[in-house]
Amino acid sequence: MPMNNWIEYQSVEPLKKINKIGDLFRMVSTRDFTRDSDVEWFDILICNNEWIPWRYSAMKSEWKINKSLMKTTSRRYIADTPVDPSECYMVSHITLKLILWLQKEQVVTSTWFSFVH
Repeated sequence: MPMNNWIEYQSVEPLKKINKIGDLFRMVSTRDFTRDSDVEWFDILICNNEWIPWRYSAMKSEWKINKSLMKTTSRRYIADTPVDPSECYMVSHITLKLILWLQKEQVVTSTWFSFVH
């Protein structure tokens, strides 16, 4: 059964393209759920700056999803974020836990965004 019979993820993007270092950092997800299911997100923040060429952090969360949830939601990224000015992007791995042992997976990558002083 195709993934879009359960969920269709259109995008994951930062709430702001330019984020102040140390401030609350939020990502916005846009998607359609067509069925109720258990969902696991594994988000990886990948950053590049002049001191550390490639740095990343990861956050995992699990939710029980009701198909009536809003199409667009904002969520706080609670893993490490850059402490120095950086250019970053997010890779979100979405796994739907279906009946028995079946799973559906999708990967969505954001556009580039910045952390500044």
